[in-house]
Amino acid sequence: MIDNQQKNKLLRMARFIAALYLVSTGVFAVIVFALPQRLDQPQLVEPSMVNTLILVFGLMAFAGIVMGFVLPDRILLRLGSETTLSQRSVASTVLRCALFETPAIYGVALSFIGASMPVALGFIIVSAGCMLITFPTEEKIVHFLNAISR
Repeated sequence: MIDNQQKNKLLRMARFIAALYLVSTGVFAVIVFALPQRLDQPQLVEPSMVNTLILVFGLMAFAGIVMGFVLPDRILLRLGSETTLSQRSVASTVLRCALFETPAIYGVALSFIGASMPVALGFIIVSAGCMLITFPTEEKIVHFLNAISR
């Protein structure tokens, strides 16, 4: 079993990593706000193609979110004793946050190709929401540690 000091260290590390990913999502929102919304600029993509790309990116974002909820723990449960609890905890947090960050990246890409600001911000808000829902807490760390120590 893991002692309290080690659990607190893992919790601080997981929170730090998750907070960094959350800050990067905020940076993406600033980028979208900072992009000029000028009508006289030439579009990179045909307007009809933008709607198709919104749908495609939306499906890819949905897949990334589902994987972010399911994949990290399943992969790390399959790792044997060759990894430490600390390595598994950090890897789980990084993988989950990276998968949750993908919708924000898609939102920025959509804003670059001509999607409206509300659409791009919607992707970013969903990304940040998923990160906040799964933000590391003591209960989640204890549950994770119990699951991987079986």
